[in-house]
Amino acid sequence: PGRAVHVHFKVRSGARELTSQFYFDDALSEQVFAKAPYVRQGRGKVRNEQDFLFRDGGRQLLLSPVAEGNGLAAAYTIGLRA
Repeated sequence: PGRAVHVHFKVRSGARELTSQFYFDDALSEQVFAKAPYVRQGRGKVRNEQDFLFRDGGRQLLLSPVAEGNGLAAAYTIGLRA
């Protein structure tokens, strides 16, 4: 509650570590929430622009999933300096 749809991730490389989160376009989130089992939960959905962390650079972490098999797939390149 109180946050836009997001998924956390962590990348480790030696002693370096990055923890962040990916976001999804609001239209995609609405499509998902219109289907079971989410549709019967009936809770309010927070849009990206209402999320305090998304407003602080989240647009750069938007995934653009595409249909693959029975689901969706997305890729995102992340670089860590050694």
